[in-house]
Amino acid sequence: MGIPRVLNLYENYPFWHTFFTELGFRVELSPRSSHEVYERGMESIPSESVCYPGKLAHGHVQALRDRGVEFIFYPCAPREQRLVDGSDDRYNCPVVASYPEVIRNNMEGLRIDRRLKGPSSLLPADFRAPFLPLGDERRLAERLSEELFDKGVGSEEIKVAVRKATVEQEAFRRDVREAGERALETIERFGLHGIVLAGRPYHTDPEVNHGIPQLIRGMGMAVLTEDSVAHLGRPERPLRVLDQWAYHSRLYAAAEFVSRRNDLDLVQLNSFGCGLDAVTTELSCTK
Repeated sequence: MGIPRVLNLYENYPFWHTFFTELGFRVELSPRSSHEVYERGMESIPSESVCYPGKLAHGHVQALRDRGVEFIFYPCAPREQRLVDGSDDRYNCPVVASYPEVIRNNMEGLRIDRRLKGPSSLLPADFRAPFLPLGDERRLAERLSEELFDKGVGSEEIKVAVRKATVEQEAFRRDVREAGERALETIERFGLHGIVLAGRPYHTDPEVNHGIPQLIRGMGMAVLTEDSVAHLGRPERPLRVLDQWAYHSRLYAAAEFVSRRNDLDLVQLNSFGCGLDAVTTELSCTK
């Protein structure tokens, strides 16, 4: 089972690795991002205006193809799991929500017709890009049963795998929050200054963040991610904007928390081409 190392999969990978491993698949990630990976998929990029993390997805899928991976799973996710209580909604941005459709329609060597028969070595890769309701465990299990019926996986097996994957994803997020609290204790104990480096899950990708975390550490400051402290924020609602984007809801909460401390500052990363950040950056800077 090939999974591209892109966009929201940087955060949701614990779920998908657990899910497919529980079903007996061997999960293979695409390589770490690099300019070489970007160039592998450059010819199939249909738009110059899409963000760089989106463009990278083409190279990651191509890298899996070049390895001979025959089954690639890259789901569309219009909505994320609810990350912040009280938010208006939990949408993913349009690129995260539907970019697998761009891959499906612009890259060669991907098979989307399951009726094609023949030796697997001669067929294009089986590319699955279903639209999935990540915030609804029951419905998610139903959709995955529909999507994987031809792989010989039963619905009860999928229900069990979804439950275990959900527990693992929650454990991952809990570990991140606990790491943030430990970092805050260290900052207080030694009188350090910290930077909450806020962005999307894919901003942890070194090819995307351009080494900014290491640059900050080289200045003697601690680096925390916004998801490690957002649970400590208490933004006053309603906000001045429609709080409907899942990762931005977390950004607002982190910004409010930082505003109450003298030993923290917030730096927001954004990728060129992200229209949503024209709104969210202005609001987070005023918290």
